[in-house]
Amino acid sequence: MARTSLYIIAMAAWLLSSHAAADELRFGRRSDWLKWTSPTGAIQLRQDGKVELGWYGTDTDPMDNMSLFSHPTRKSGEVFGGLTAQSNNRDARLLFDNDHDTWWQPDTGADPDNAWLHIDLGRLVLLKEIRLVFPDTLDVRPFRDFSVFVSEGSTVSPSADVWRFQRVFTTTEPNELGEIIIPLSI
Repeated sequence: MARTSLYIIAMAAWLLSSHAAADELRFGRRSDWLKWTSPTGAIQLRQDGKVELGWYGTDTDPMDNMSLFSHPTRKSGEVFGGLTAQSNNRDARLLFDNDHDTWWQPDTGADPDNAWLHIDLGRLVLLKEIRLVFPDTLDVRPFRDFSVFVSEGSTVSPSADVWRFQRVFTTTEPNELGEIIIPLSI
């Protein structure tokens, strides 16, 4: 898989209250407020004491600085954003080097079920799309069959670090495209 610009692991918005409008989050009970933990950078405390949603700007690449952000986990404590490849982890950094002549691909002979990438942005990020760019050389071709999953950062259980993922794309026939753009909606 060539230089792949994966804008993945979209961590949309946390709406954990009984009432919410487009730009506010309200808690009806003090106990709900005490239980709530906001994702890093999601809220800002203003000088007048009001709490407001943080702003990240527009058209930014959340992978540029994902290693600077972290989120708490139950098992491992504070975990920083980053990239993990189940197969050929040593070349995973090539996914984000902005060089179209480099790419990541699983190790030769790797089990396709274990040839996955996990990109953790380390914080709440609202994404418009995921853009996948594949190689087109004599030696390397685009992945033929694959799926893309995203997570808001919520877990399946309050007592375990098992993240809830949602599939946002899957191939229905062998892929031959050099670029795929996956629109995301909230």
